[in-house]
Amino acid sequence: MKTDALRIEKIRFDADAPFPDDVKTRTHVAFKVDSLSEAIFGKQIVMPPTEFKPGIRFAFVDIEGVLIEFFEIG
Repeated sequence: MKTDALRIEKIRFDADAPFPDDVKTRTHVAFKVDSLSEAIFGKQIVMPPTEFKPGIRFAFVDIEGVLIEFFEIG
């Protein structure tokens, strides 16, 4: 994983990573949100809410063909 001066991360997943193919192969943007449940409500879920580590949860949705990750800390 690399991070540039704009805080843009470039992530590559291993083929056997436990993520849907959409998540492993499509470019996406990520947004920190106060409420993951509210952020994904009514959206097309690509990967349901998942706990990355204690206190950090994320989910992936598709909005008009764009893959978006929402994550919640705390």
